[in-house]
Amino acid sequence: MQTNSKTIKDLLEADYQYTEIILQYLLDMTRSQIFLNQNLELSDDVWNRFLDIQRDLKDGRPLQYAIGKWNFYGYDFIVNENVLIPRPETELLVEEILKEELKDKKLLDIGTGSGAIAVSLDLENKDNLQVSACDISKEALEVARVNAEKLGAHLDFIHSDLFENIEGRFDIIVSNPPYISEEDYDKLDELLYHEPKTALYGGIKGYEIYEKIIDQAKSYLKDQASIYFEIGYDQGKVISDLLRENGYHDVKILQDYGEKDRIVTGKWLKDSITS
Repeated sequence: MQTNSKTIKDLLEADYQYTEIILQYLLDMTRSQIFLNQNLELSDDVWNRFLDIQRDLKDGRPLQYAIGKWNFYGYDFIVNENVLIPRPETELLVEEILKEELKDKKLLDIGTGSGAIAVSLDLENKDNLQVSACDISKEALEVARVNAEKLGAHLDFIHSDLFENIEGRFDIIVSNPPYISEEDYDKLDELLYHEPKTALYGGIKGYEIYEKIIDQAKSYLKDQASIYFEIGYDQGKVISDLLRENGYHDVKILQDYGEKDRIVTGKWLKDSITS
């Protein structure tokens, strides 16, 4: 039980980790509001939750999992060890897709995880975009469903290993698949091992799942459909070459704000001739 009242200022001046970020989530305040309300007394619930998060951090748990949610494209998504933590670079996928004409289009998000991409696209688009999202993990799909319900998105969720349980054709397929190679996985920062291996490890080469999606997607894409991938910083050439070798057109590599290759996109034409 709390014996002494604590204010925002008390915590900011103490030797805690990520105090400002944690308070923004716990108090639903912006950074500016935190500093403008430093004399605000914290409730027992907030104070105890803050201490719980600090204990998790000392135990080596990632900040995002310790808080239990993380912001992506302006929306707070519930996250836990069943899903990949949403990254700022992935927001570029959403931005690029929103540049398309999306009225009455059908979109499939493969490996949706927390649902960050699919839910954000559904919420941001007002042109009756029909969004489906699949994942091999039932636990991840449950997190995505909760996020969709909490944020007011309307999606079709499908438990599927890639296209195994997918029906119909789509105007857009998007995926941020696991793309870390076996060699690189063994060198990751320890914090990353808290995230599901199935969302990180992409096989011995790191791009085996891209090979499968690129090949199989041809049976699920409409004429003139688009495909979007997030990629590792060193995979731009290999993924773009895979698309071209499989008959995709207008293949482009897009860079993130750090000027690293981050997205590969292409078009599928029904008269495409594969090599």
